Amino acid sequence: MDHTLIQQANLVIYDKPDDDPTWEQVDLADLPLVDEDGFEINVYNPDGFCIPRQKPTGFETCGALLDLKKVHELFQGTEDAHGHVQNEVTGLMLTFACRVMQLNTAICEDDRAARHNVDDDDDDDNPMIPNCHLPALLGISSQIYNSLSHHVHTKAKFHVVQLGMVTSAYAGSSAKSVTGKHHWERWVKFCEQGMPHVRFSQKVSGDGQPQTLQFENTYILDISRMHPNLHTGSMIYDWVICPLLKMWSHPSILAPIKDVLVAFQPNIILELFKCVTYPIMVLIDLIWGKHVEDLKAGKMMDPCMIEFMSMLECMLNYAHTGNAAVLCKKLMDHAWLSLGLIQDGFPCLSNTFLAHGSLQSGQIIMQSNSWPVKLATHHPLTSSKQCQELTYGQDHYKVSLT
Repeated sequence: MDHTLIQQANLVIYDKPDDDPTWEQVDLADLPLVDEDGFEINVYNPDGFCIPRQKPTGFETCGALLDLKKVHELFQGTEDAHGHVQNEVTGLMLTFACRVMQLNTAICEDDRAARHNVDDDDDDDNPMIPNCHLPALLGISSQIYNSLSHHVHTKAKFHVVQLGMVTSAYAGSSAKSVTGKHHWERWVKFCEQGMPHVRFSQKVSGDGQPQTLQFENTYILDISRMHPNLHTGSMIYDWVICPLLKMWSHPSILAPIKDVLVAFQPNIILELFKCVTYPIMVLIDLIWGKHVEDLKAGKMMDPCMIEFMSMLECMLNYAHTGNAAVLCKKLMDHAWLSLGLIQDGFPCLSNTFLAHGSLQSGQIIMQSNSWPVKLATHHPLTSSKQCQELTYGQDHYKVSLT
């Protein structure tokens, strides 16, 4: 790019962002385009944003994930002796604090005139006088996720690995009503035609699948605290929405994010989903293969097997969504499954539930005699309650407990 055109579009150019106190004004005519290693020497406008000096001749999209050993650096937190990080406050990434404060200064009404000649003791009691300590724009939370999961379907409730299909097929073997039997037959046929993880793999196969890492911030905007001239939709768009979008490209925000990212070759993200869930998928396939003929013959499934399958599908759900709320921890902690997932990222299984030796011989032997129960009612702990009630009704679930 012609440096004279860049200089004309940016009358003042600096060698560092605006948050660096050592920044100095530079003249592009005297500044090399690249350093000794061949990397572009960045320059910045007075607002601290990088000014491009070159145009890309080509690029290729790829997937990215977070380095979980470093991601806590984006947030305010402390690390304990075991290496676990606890966030001290909720909200946005720390790097947004300064920029959001500057934005609030630009959009908030200067209330000094409103407070002129008003006693300080009366300020807190007068609802007509705004509180200068409360901002118009308040950051609430940050969310980071890979777009692949969202691509499978526009609504999470239709994500195939979140529906509990196999659990529904197992639990419906005891259905009594005509409607319940119809649902059961439909789920058995659905699983026969393709297991949930197989259907997911089919949906994300092929080139051109979205793999980007999405960053989202959530804010609350109190329009009453903004300057009256900014209360229209167009002004809010120009003064709030656009600056918030542009904020992501500021070096003080972009650089720390780059430091915690791990970029992958194209289409590798697709294989990662399959790789990390492979043991769960193999066990689900093994159990399904052992019982599919019994299901088709109308035999009633062992309730312990129903709950074990539900736990496996909960783990598969967690692997795709990262949402710990899908884990039924009261039961799954006893099985060590959720303990392993939350603490180490890898599920482990106690032989209290499943005889480990049986797996080596291709058998599935449940330890039903040692199944954990509720202390108050002595009912067995379950994982499939929501799945059964949504598919077959509350009465069906209660019958399965008695």
